[in-house]
Amino acid sequence: MEDGLKEVEISVERVRAAVKYVRSSPARLKLFKGCVETKRIQSKSLLCLDVATRWNLTYLMLNAAEKFEKAFDRYDDQDPFFSSELDFRNENGIRKPDCEDWRKVRRMAILLQNFYELTIRVSGSLYVTSNTFFHEISEVECLLKQWSESEDFDLVMMVMKMKEKYDKYWGDVDKMNKIIYIAVVLDPRHKLDFVKFALIAMYGDERGKELGGKVLDAIFEMFNDFNKANINTVNTPHDNQVQLGQSSSSGNSQNSQSQEPKQHVRKMMTEMYKKHKIKLGGGDSKSDLDRYLSEDSEEDSDDFDILEWWKLHGPRFPILLQMARSVLAVPVPISIVASESAFSMGERVLDAFRSSLTPKIHKHLYVVKIGSDLCHLRLMLKKL
Repeated sequence: MEDGLKEVEISVERVRAAVKYVRSSPARLKLFKGCVETKRIQSKSLLCLDVATRWNLTYLMLNAAEKFEKAFDRYDDQDPFFSSELDFRNENGIRKPDCEDWRKVRRMAILLQNFYELTIRVSGSLYVTSNTFFHEISEVECLLKQWSESEDFDLVMMVMKMKEKYDKYWGDVDKMNKIIYIAVVLDPRHKLDFVKFALIAMYGDERGKELGGKVLDAIFEMFNDFNKANINTVNTPHDNQVQLGQSSSSGNSQNSQSQEPKQHVRKMMTEMYKKHKIKLGGGDSKSDLDRYLSEDSEEDSDDFDILEWWKLHGPRFPILLQMARSVLAVPVPISIVASESAFSMGERVLDAFRSSLTPKIHKHLYVVKIGSDLCHLRLMLKKL
């Protein structure tokens, strides 16, 4: 976002200065509201100030200000000091914003809106985000590709810089954690077919099919790991039951002792057969994963609760249920960072207030923060 804003930095500074001038006194703000009424501009929001190092606040400021372009022109006629004061400052080309500035700002607000909403979605802590992260990545990829084909030269230059930063983190899909894709496969609304389709749309037919094959290998490898762990867990109690049966046989009557060998042999053979079927891919002819992928996808809706779905259907796919608990309940890397940190373009600097806190207070604040994060994670785990 910082690279994109640099391309329109002067225009943003001019709008920021105009907003700051109007908001600097109640009299100016009252006069501006009169200009808004005169121009019959319908808007629930009014001008708001921003912080230069926080691009989300810059977006909110630009998004609110661009609606009042005509009101600013009217205000210029009403306040004789508006243009003169901005021209007097004249820092880095600061002056009253013109039509070209408003055009650039309006275009930038549209760009920032997509990333603002995206960051809000993936930064949530009270709902599952791991199954949506791939959707957000693919959306950014498609948006950048679409904007790069625009006839607007300024927009193309802006997007090129943003694309460089995007490729730095997400350009090499081979280095991306496959959990991002597996989480989508575990979403019953999409499953594997959607992941394959999206990869082909993003990276082309040949490369997309290759990546789809790698995702399939990754999810089967993960499933086999969970299946082996489940076999080891299930086998231990059965072996103990056999030993207990052998040790308790000495205290039975003579008739029970004569029947015990037959029952014991039959029990051992049954257990061996069950283990044999599990090693071949589960108790059924198809594994949990095969049956899950072969079923039709669920209808997509805004009120769909993926945790509730797995809670209801999990007993049919016991191994996949364990995978879902591990994958869906853990937030993706970006979502464990507060959205305010993702919005910030400034360095992490301790202000005068925080630097004056004692080490004991710092420690207590840290403990409270960790406790809050654990509570949020516990709530998600309870849903499963």
